Amino acid sequence: MTSQAATNAAEVPAQLVEALAATPGADDWQCTLRRDDEAQMYLIGTQIEAVRQVNSAQAQTVLYSDHPPASGDDASPARGSTAVTLSGGDLADPARLAARLADGVAMARLIDNPPFALPTMPASGFPEVRINDDDLARDLPGALEAIRAELERAVAAQPDVRLSSAELYATHSSTAFRNSHGLSGAYEGTHAF
Repeated sequence: MTSQAATNAAEVPAQLVEALAATPGADDWQCTLRRDDEAQMYLIGTQIEAVRQVNSAQAQTVLYSDHPPASGDDASPARGSTAVTLSGGDLADPARLAARLADGVAMARLIDNPPFALPTMPASGFPEVRINDDDLARDLPGALEAIRAELERAVAAQPDVRLSSAELYATHSSTAFRNSHGLSGAYEGTHAF
């Protein structure tokens, strides 16, 4: 999934990968980091009520722990998993990050699923799939203006219809992922709503 278009994509922080690899009881893990840049426009009728830019980042890890099943009836190990959402503060503080990951392992040990393996990186990599509109990503506010004009034309074409309010969003997302078996990738995407 890594492509030439993913040059500005998010990257999984090295300190997170190192912390995951060093977490006792985490037999496997995967993590995703997503960054969103979004322009938002709020309309009351045809008047703009507000326009704003929003930037956010979120890291999520899934921890897997192999352990004896709680029932004790089966000699084969069980595999538990849990997802942990991490804040910037968690990533910036090694002790806090280690504690959050240890808590995740403790939660994963409460779940008894059959064992399974995480995927590895395909020898040929991933095909490139374009889900990023470069023009939209380059000018999110401009995209909102174009959407607003299109919406107003569509409403004007309908007899006896008027726009009471609307919320418009244009988003550019960059995502990176990695797991404990060497599978990794990054991609960018855009959408308007």
